[in-house]
Amino acid sequence: LGGLRVELLHVGPAHTAHVVVAWIPERSVLFTGDVVWSRVTPFVLFGSVSGSLRALDRMRALGARTVVPGHGPVGGPELFDFTEEYLRFLRGVAEDGVRDGLPPLETARRTDLGAFAGLVDAERLAGNLHRAYAEAEGLPPGARIDVARSFQEMVAFNGGLPACHA
Repeated sequence: LGGLRVELLHVGPAHTAHVVVAWIPERSVLFTGDVVWSRVTPFVLFGSVSGSLRALDRMRALGARTVVPGHGPVGGPELFDFTEEYLRFLRGVAEDGVRDGLPPLETARRTDLGAFAGLVDAERLAGNLHRAYAEAEGLPPGARIDVARSFQEMVAFNGGLPACHA
């Protein structure tokens, strides 16, 4: 790297149970992996909603001018805000669904995605709700949940297999 210092920081659980990001302080560039998203629906099924919010706070404190997300166009600190807004929206939807006694798929079907409706991979809402429900019901961040059922419900919510945008 020609003498350029790269710091690897463990910020998980977030997108998954164990997440590492790469910070280049001399260039003010942060490679976030799938903790931060740009124009794409965030995905926390394998990790944690609350852990992702903590990770965003930690990364935001670095003061990066350039943020390289896991998916979507490179941006700046506004990408932290976008991801946080979605996660807080998700948490609120999950809390309402749990309070109303609805399963995640039914909650997803009743949810108006509003500002997030045009994002790539909107079907992730159904899977994300499984994680958010688990946390709302007291499961620790990053704990195992029924991933197969979550994926089945994402397919049902989408009306078929989603397109791959990887």
